[in-house]
Amino acid sequence: MAPPVAPNDQIAKLAPLEPKKVVITVKSVAPKGTDTLVTLEEKITVDLSKDAAKPKLDERVVTSTITCNAKKFEISPESFFFAGEPGGYFGLAFDKIDRQKDTSLKLTNGTIGEADWREDVIAHYTACPRRAST
Repeated sequence: MAPPVAPNDQIAKLAPLEPKKVVITVKSVAPKGTDTLVTLEEKITVDLSKDAAKPKLDERVVTSTITCNAKKFEISPESFFFAGEPGGYFGLAFDKIDRQKDTSLKLTNGTIGEADWREDVIAHYTACPRRAST
């Protein structure tokens, strides 16, 4: 098997920076009707510097949720656990998310079991203004 090919310069400019550190903290666990709502805080630290000797660290904080009960496990799209990528999304604000296939993961006896995990969502979003560069 051949080793992976490094991205060309144009693709590398678009790719997100690799995080130096990702810390996920459970902020709260609370009942919400028949569900349990878990609120997570995800802190992502990246180095904006091109010089390793002079790091310029930037931290981003993303709040996400997991809603669950004995039969469902729904992860908010901005969560690391939704797509396996830290940092959420940039330049978007979701104000409505509909899950087309009922729930993220259907649980059987409180476990994931053998079912495939496919998330089909329809979302409404608005574009956020760009942050001024410093």
